[in-house]
Amino acid sequence: MRSISAAAFALSFAALAAAPAEPLPAPQDAPPAAPATAPAASPAAAKGFTVEALPAVDGKSSVPSEVSEPFAKLLASEGVRVLAPDGKVRADFWFRLEMPLLAKAGGVSSVLLERLVPGAFVGIVRTPGRTNDYRDQEIEAGVYALRYYHQPSDANHLGTSDSRDFFLLTSLAEEKSPAPIAAKDDLIPLAVAASPSDHALCLYVAPATTPPPTEGTLGGARVAKRGEHDEQALEITFAARVEGTDQREALRLAIVIDGHTAH
Repeated sequence: MRSISAAAFALSFAALAAAPAEPLPAPQDAPPAAPATAPAASPAAAKGFTVEALPAVDGKSSVPSEVSEPFAKLLASEGVRVLAPDGKVRADFWFRLEMPLLAKAGGVSSVLLERLVPGAFVGIVRTPGRTNDYRDQEIEAGVYALRYYHQPSDANHLGTSDSRDFFLLTSLAEEKSPAPIAAKDDLIPLAVAASPSDHALCLYVAPATTPPPTEGTLGGARVAKRGEHDEQALEITFAARVEGTDQREALRLAIVIDGHTAH
């Protein structure tokens, strides 16, 4: 493991560095964006959090061996590590080379990431056992798949977050295919199997509200305070592609890695 240098990842992030910072721009003809691979350490880390790379070594991907080939082949070979203020690992992430997008927004209420494909496999997270989810549930040490999910809009979830956008942690032992799983009855059992309770483990995700750094990073990855909330979020720019087309766009998200809902 080593910190990311601009020289080491200039090629990987050349397209993303120049991509627009606005989340989920409208479809348009544009040159392909580079995949969101390993970013550089943030020069302005929030609350003492820092990020560093988990690079491929001698051409061998750093994706954990627990991840089966159908999932691993969709991931960037380099990951991003989030370090807590005490220097201990909070979580390691490996994200898709290209996030899957719908051609147009689906008009779903209280959803900010309207074009991110519901139920899509978006990446992998590895935790050392010192991490909690957005509901303050403990995430046991292990490796999990991440899938995008719309939280139910019912009384049990009212007021728990700014929107219904979440990444669910699912059990790799139960995952069979990286294809989207849109049906709640099919997805939730995969998530509950990874949880210490009967409620899925979840990370809140939203469009990043601050522009990417102009210096020190190429992928724009950093941990930043999320607005007025007592939360710290990993902000990172991804390459994204409209399903069934060659149209690529830049997508910048904020994934809450510290802080939780009060409900």
